Amino acid sequence: MKRTKATNFIWLLVWVGLLGCNEASVAVTTASTASPTSLPSSEPAATSVPLPTDTVAAPSPIATMTTAPPTPALKPTATPVARLLPEAYVDRVLNPPAGIWPNNVWWLPEVNEERPFLMQTGNTLTWERLPIAPQTVFAYDAERGLLYFGERPWQTGSENNTPTTDLQAYDFRSKTTLMLLPDGVAAMAWCSLRPVIAVVEDGRLNLIMPVANAEMDVVARDVSPTFSCIPGFLPPPADGGPGKLVAYVRGADLLLVNWFDGPTDLLVEGALPLQLTVPPVWDLTHEVLLVADEPLLLVPLNRSRYFEAERPFGSDPFALTYADGAPFAQADITHLYWSPQHRLLLVQTDQPNREVAVYALSDQLGYVLDDPALPRWRDTQIVGWLVEGEQIVLLDDTGEPLVWDLATRGEIRP
Repeated sequence: MKRTKATNFIWLLVWVGLLGCNEASVAVTTASTASPTSLPSSEPAATSVPLPTDTVAAPSPIATMTTAPPTPALKPTATPVARLLPEAYVDRVLNPPAGIWPNNVWWLPEVNEERPFLMQTGNTLTWERLPIAPQTVFAYDAERGLLYFGERPWQTGSENNTPTTDLQAYDFRSKTTLMLLPDGVAAMAWCSLRPVIAVVEDGRLNLIMPVANAEMDVVARDVSPTFSCIPGFLPPPADGGPGKLVAYVRGADLLLVNWFDGPTDLLVEGALPLQLTVPPVWDLTHEVLLVADEPLLLVPLNRSRYFEAERPFGSDPFALTYADGAPFAQADITHLYWSPQHRLLLVQTDQPNREVAVYALSDQLGYVLDDPALPRWRDTQIVGWLVEGEQIVLLDDTGEPLVWDLATRGEIRP
């Protein structure tokens, strides 16, 4: 059949119409389909809704994406975040102001309920009250006039069943109290004139130095509350590295850790009682640690083998004993005080009669000397050092303080 010009013109109009319909269909399809990336992963995809019959223009793709709900934020990971201490406290510790406050503060509510704080100012001891109600007192910083205490009752909620409380600081200069840590605090000690705290987190007991960088720096894990910090810096070892600073107990082991993330030394393996109640005591003069086990242990810091103090002229190990000769139960020993300059060991027991025993050790600390002149007190309580290694404060059976001088081995009434 021969095509005429009119026929060709009709076919051209048909093709143009078809092309226009296809382009309109593509535009509508693109506009009505939301981008998959704009849908939150936790919700199902939206069902298609037919366009109204009177719609002239397809909805804008931009408008469609704007009305879709935003993607939910990812949950934080379980990585523990370092706790920060109040800036006012950090500045107070790092930049201690000048002031006058007590030389020593002891909390003894069982002795004096109305005025439970025994304070030393100069050479004077007085009973006082403070505007705080502690459940426990951790430590007193005489250099800065800060008393660290916990106001909450002890709670056991961690995996290792370590009792914890909060940590606050009473400032004798401003007469105010700062909340430092609201929970998780198990113990506290001093390390080179800086406070060190044992905090329970994730079922582990961590040692932290809170003012190192205004953060809590972990130096050891799985630590018993019976940890002890060196009172000063040890001289660097022969290899030039920094000295060790923290002694702590893990199970039946005694370990020594470098404060500056150095290696940990195992000093005593498997020889300690599992329920050691008194922290090890440092003697930098003889470079040993004293451990209040039933036989008194002396642990050299140079990693040589630990040894037990013995009776003179014999091989029997020396045992800490009550006045009747029975050995101290390890759980009854509550305090251990050591004077390197006088080589005198003072031991406080809680049962049965709250005894205080004094022992003298030989020059090399290998033997306990028989000295009948050394005192033994019953119904007496050790309060603490009045002068470190020289004079110690005791409470007699009436609750009155007295001072025992280690050089003269005589009592002094304050």
